[in-house]
Amino acid sequence: MELRRQPSICTAMTLLPISTVRTSTPLANQRLLFQLNADQIALQRQYDQLSSGRRVLRLSDDPAAASRALGLYRGIDRGNQLLRNAESTNSFYQSADSALARVDSALIDSRAIAVQAAQTVLGEEERAGLSYAIQQSIGSILAAGNSMYRDHHLLGGVLDRGVAYEYEGNNILYRGKQAVGQTPLGLGAASPINVSGSDALGSGEVMLVGQSLNATLDSDTRLVDLKHGKGVAPGV
Repeated sequence: MELRRQPSICTAMTLLPISTVRTSTPLANQRLLFQLNADQIALQRQYDQLSSGRRVLRLSDDPAAASRALGLYRGIDRGNQLLRNAESTNSFYQSADSALARVDSALIDSRAIAVQAAQTVLGEEERAGLSYAIQQSIGSILAAGNSMYRDHHLLGGVLDRGVAYEYEGNNILYRGKQAVGQTPLGLGAASPINVSGSDALGSGEVMLVGQSLNATLDSDTRLVDLKHGKGVAPGV
């Protein structure tokens, strides 16, 4: 029996690179410190949430929830601002109502004085006293027309910074404006906060001047004009 040696067959095999990840001690320590720092931050965030009772403390905690919260806060701020606008408008209305009440009271007093003077014969001193009372009523109306609230005229135009009504000789001159301030109160509607001088006191309107009716006697009444022009004889 003949023994023959088989020839060896060499098969080429591809050797893959062996993973030899090596981390230095300083780098490992740095990674460990970073992980410890991150854990401490996470624990501190949990403590902050427990102490404040809020889940979202910063926008980065939950951007979606933070966006919804900001929208709710904006709605609350708008509601609070509208409430402040309503309270301010109510204060303007109360001040304007007080000014108009002064005007109404002065007109009632003037009418009462006029009726009193027309129903009886008055002496010189009494007429002087009634005239002074009428001047006081006119002064009260003038002061009411110049009344202001929070640096804004109530009856003389909200944009006016000067005096709205002032004396010019024996007449009262209106120097105010007809502007009316407005403030939003909700749903895009704006509400006026004051009354214009034209609506309150008729300022700026056309004054009608006619002939005297000679309905009463005064210092300029002539005796020849009495009794429909027939005149009267002088006497007591």
